[in-house]
Amino acid sequence: MSLLNYLLGRSGDERLLWTGEGWKTVADACIIARQIRAAHTDLEGARVLLCPQNDVEMIFGLLAFDGFVDQMLLIAGNTTDDEIKQMRERCTVDRVVDLSFSEFVDLTIEADGEIDEVRNTKWIVPTSGTTGTPKLVAHTLDSLAFTVRRNQTVGSDLVWGMIYDVTRFAGIQVLLQAVIGSSGLAVVNDRQDVSTAALQFSKAGVNALSATPTMWRKLVMSGVIDALDLRIITMGGEPADQKILDELIGRFPKAKVTAIYASTEAGVGFSVSDGLAGFPSDYEKGKLRGGNQLRVLDGKLLLRKVTEGGTYVGIDESITDTKGWIDTGDLVEKRGERYHFLGRASGAINVGGQKVHPTEVERIIDKVPGVSMVVVSGRRNPIMGSLVEAHVVALKGVQTDKLKEHILQACRVHLAGYKVPASIKFLDDIPTTLAGKIKRK
Repeated sequence: MSLLNYLLGRSGDERLLWTGEGWKTVADACIIARQIRAAHTDLEGARVLLCPQNDVEMIFGLLAFDGFVDQMLLIAGNTTDDEIKQMRERCTVDRVVDLSFSEFVDLTIEADGEIDEVRNTKWIVPTSGTTGTPKLVAHTLDSLAFTVRRNQTVGSDLVWGMIYDVTRFAGIQVLLQAVIGSSGLAVVNDRQDVSTAALQFSKAGVNALSATPTMWRKLVMSGVIDALDLRIITMGGEPADQKILDELIGRFPKAKVTAIYASTEAGVGFSVSDGLAGFPSDYEKGKLRGGNQLRVLDGKLLLRKVTEGGTYVGIDESITDTKGWIDTGDLVEKRGERYHFLGRASGAINVGGQKVHPTEVERIIDKVPGVSMVVVSGRRNPIMGSLVEAHVVALKGVQTDKLKEHILQACRVHLAGYKVPASIKFLDDIPTTLAGKIKRK
């Protein structure tokens, strides 16, 4: 079944999409999507690159073309012309589709009844890592929506806020949770300005929000998070540290707080809702939600899906090994009865032949009173190869000279000498990617 047919199965008067100018109902969305199809009948079965001006246009494009075209390539707004050219070559795009639909939309036309679907459209989704050129992963609606909750009674009371880029895997998950899970969805023009986004979400009645731990920290730091009355809190894309978990649980004691482990390649792997960082070691002993499995081998987290996940496009590389296991590239460490994330295997800093995992250093610095946010990266050095460098956002009113001393003292107590930052710089904010992750060098 296509995304549009899921929508056609809902009551037409339900609220679906809030854009700052009021609500569009399910019936409105169906009309717009069907008119986009009608204006592009020549694209049936084609391979298209969707080229929207904003998230709203992309959402209606996905509603219109899923089940209609052979494949849809989703491109984020900050993608360079050279990257677009490479992606088009890798997945053989027939047409670039301009999704400026306002000229032909007529909301007086009725849109009743299901649409006959003949295609299992491939969604080509770029990976959202913090470094390097994105890979392309092909999904179907079934693989993307496998873990979407479909309890209409619960879903009808929820309004999700879209703080992710809708072209990324995490943004798609929020969209599907709204469309298939019978919920509303609020979209704002400037997701990166978390203060503005939170105030807009408050006006829309958002009570369910998914964001990276970094974006949650920014929301807390902005102070406007108190304008929200959240019932559902989810986070993913980065390890959820205990500090932000405790902060959110304290502010929203009645909300369900869930850390989700997912990637563009693997889809949703597992979730943790016990309020603690990391995940229980007994997750290795049994099947996870939906039947997935995980194991830790030589410190690396491996995941095996019960359903078919994504496949790479345009490169001769398999996402899984011969037994179906996905090497996630994430390193974990067992402490007691729990595994904790150390960071990406590819993200280690080489200091004179010794490996330093940025997450380990960040965890120590983040515990120092007066620290709001921190990101650790490597700085090139002609003798050592790299040195550890920390960029820190201090809480308002904190003297940075004294804070620097406290940070170095904590690092020297808890870390080996080569892991102690050689440089500490204070910033007003930590840059993030469109996926809401810390932007590392």
